[in-house]
Amino acid sequence: MKIIAEFWGYWAQGPAEEGMAKVIAAHPKIDGVWAQVGGVGVPKALMDAGRPLVPLATESANLWRLNMMDPEMKAKGLKGCTYGSPLYQGAAALMYTIKILDGEDVPHMILIPYDYHEEDDLKLCETGSIEELEAGCNVFPADIVSPGFFADWYHPEFSKGVDLQMALTGTVPGID
Repeated sequence: MKIIAEFWGYWAQGPAEEGMAKVIAAHPKIDGVWAQVGGVGVPKALMDAGRPLVPLATESANLWRLNMMDPEMKAKGLKGCTYGSPLYQGAAALMYTIKILDGEDVPHMILIPYDYHEEDDLKLCETGSIEELEAGCNVFPADIVSPGFFADWYHPEFSKGVDLQMALTGTVPGID
C-alpha cells in the first residue's frame, strides 16, 4: 500500500470533503481511501470531480451505512466498510469499573471489540427496538437519526436493553 496523501478532516464531513477535493486535484490516480471520518464527504468529492468511486473504509456514520446499502450508490461503484471507535466503549468501561468496585477480579488487559461491517453485514432497522437490535440491525432510517449519527452505539453485552429511543433521548421509559 502506498499512501499518496493525508489531511485533517477534523472529524467532520465538510472538512473531509474539502480535504479530499484537494487530494483529487493533486493526484490523478486514487485506488482507495481510508478515512477516520468522511463516508459522506469523500464520495461526494469524488463524484463532484467526475472521478470514479473507489473502495472506502471509514467510520460508522449512519448515512455512510445507508449509502453502502443504496442500490444507486452501489451502481455508481460505491463499496467499502464501516468501523469505528464505538460509543459502547464508555458503557463497557463503566461495567468493568462497577465489577472492580464490587471486588470482582477483572483482566488487566481488556479489549473491547470494534463494530466492523462490510456491505453484506448491514441490516436496516425499522424503529431501533431492542428486538431489532438483538436480531442484528445496525443501520437506522434517515428520518429517525441525523446523517452523522454513529450507528455503532449498540452492543449486546455493553448496552443490552437500551433501544434507539433511549439512546437518542437519554431517558428510560417509566423512570422519572
